[in-house]
Amino acid sequence: MTGRSQGAVHLMLGAAASRVKSPYGFRLCPECVKVQLQLYGECFWQRDWYLPGLTVCHRHGSLTLLPQRFRIHRHQFWPLQPDQLCNISVSQPEHVLLSLADLGAKLLQVGPALSPTFAQWTEFYRELAADFGFKRGQHIHHDEIHHHISALFSQAILESLNLKAVIRSDTCWLKGIFRKHRKAFSYLEHGIIWHALLPNWYPSDILNCVRAMKIGPHCYKHEVSPDVSNHLSASEPFTDKRQTWSILVERFGVKSARESIRGGGACYAWLYRHDRKWLLDFNNQHKCPKLKSRCKVDWHRRDLKAVKG
Repeated sequence: MTGRSQGAVHLMLGAAASRVKSPYGFRLCPECVKVQLQLYGECFWQRDWYLPGLTVCHRHGSLTLLPQRFRIHRHQFWPLQPDQLCNISVSQPEHVLLSLADLGAKLLQVGPALSPTFAQWTEFYRELAADFGFKRGQHIHHDEIHHHISALFSQAILESLNLKAVIRSDTCWLKGIFRKHRKAFSYLEHGIIWHALLPNWYPSDILNCVRAMKIGPHCYKHEVSPDVSNHLSASEPFTDKRQTWSILVERFGVKSARESIRGGGACYAWLYRHDRKWLLDFNNQHKCPKLKSRCKVDWHRRDLKAVKG
């Protein structure tokens, strides 16, 4: 970005052709400005007011759009003045929009790190579909994913974000993100799926998981370093999955828990992919005790009687 890229960085990020457009014009949150004046004695434009596709403050509600535009004088400095707060009221938007704005604000706090590759993103979403039972063999059931997403995000909300999902279309972004990645997707497209399937995960944890994916020529597996594994195992999704699996095993046993209609198979698959060491150690501790005696067939006798071993 500092090397006179002549806009190439926007092409690399997919911003030029993205469905989610960058904001033009000024916007502010009156409540945030009041906090700024109390803490610092002056006010300023915050980064999280300018998340592409969203006009929501994740702390206080809808943002106020100001009439000024900077296309003509885009290099001119426009200070934020306290008198711009006169007669401004904040409306409360949909809860899911606040959640997306909160996710975007947390993404802004993630430090610099190596970006995951397209192959790692591809495998991450394939495994995510498998964990939730949306994948049979190599086939992903996109209609089931769409039904799950639509339970949280109505068509009206998706249309307001310019991300309406027409699942019958081959160019549907929701189908494309679960297919082989050949381009970058907007943070908002990722965020909708993360909020629906991984609501308690931090963006930094998800990015660590994707970067830990180990892609080989014949298999798709991922390895997590000890430091990352210890950090993730303390997060809420891991605690919930462990607790669910523990209850099922105590009630049905290891083998029957995997076949339980109460989501045992999906829980086992999720733990096997993301928390394998704990799962195997726990299952070994809860194995049924072996019988002291077993039946063995003496194949040298014609009557083939069973003898006690």
